Amino acid sequence: MTGARYCVIAKTTEPTRVAYTRFVGVVNAPSRIWMVRDWARREGYHLIGAPRCVFGLEENHSVMAVCEVQWPLAEAVEPCQGEVGVRWLPPQRVLATYHQGDTADLHTTAAALREWGSANSYRTGSSLCEIYWFDVRTPREHWITEVQSLIEEERRDAE
Repeated sequence: MTGARYCVIAKTTEPTRVAYTRFVGVVNAPSRIWMVRDWARREGYHLIGAPRCVFGLEENHSVMAVCEVQWPLAEAVEPCQGEVGVRWLPPQRVLATYHQGDTADLHTTAAALREWGSANSYRTGSSLCEIYWFDVRTPREHWITEVQSLIEEERRDAE
């Protein structure tokens, strides 16, 4: 992380209706993003904002990461299940920062986010959310990715 500087904030996310798909492993994330996009087009729905991937471990997949691709929807679609489902995400408290550059280097930003949280009395979960605020046709050095980690506990010092 030599020379890297990060601005980290604690914030509450907005409740959001998302189309999503869930799978084991991280290699398939780009194809799953396009799967959600194609599903929305087929069904006549409009995706808004940026796609995101939530990476984490589950008890029954202790070695392989479980990934969920989510993309906010404009329409008031009823929750559903299937290869692509729809559901509401409630507001959540997260630590967030931004990464500029290739997504292959996101691990340094994620480590800095967790280090900052620990140093500033936040305990975060094991999952990470990456929100991709870029078009893949732009040069990788200009890619902007928001990295979030769910806050499990905010420790406040007594004054």
